[in-house]
Amino acid sequence: MRWIELNGAFHEGIVAASGSHVLQETIEQLSRLPLASSRAVVFDQTDPAKSMASIARAQDDHRSVLQAILERQGTRAQFCMQNHALLSSRNKRTSIDAMRKGQLGPKLPGLDLVSG
Repeated sequence: MRWIELNGAFHEGIVAASGSHVLQETIEQLSRLPLASSRAVVFDQTDPAKSMASIARAQDDHRSVLQAILERQGTRAQFCMQNHALLSSRNKRTSIDAMRKGQLGPKLPGLDLVSG
């Protein structure tokens, strides 16, 4: 749970540091969608090592984004963040499909309501 809080704070910090009200409003709007927030993380309850590997990859992504920003390489930062978002989306879709099949533990009530 602590990592989820830190992940959310990292993403919120990046948005705040951008100084862009348009970006801030867009992220706030997207975060209201089910499973779209940076705090919406799905862990594999049956394989803690897999979850830890996923966290490590996300942290590597965060380091790459931050390094690009600190080096004032906007295009690289944009690419790193887009790639991070794409991988996160794929991981969530894979996890949700596995949850539907009962492969990540018990099926969550209402899962189909938020994931289509």
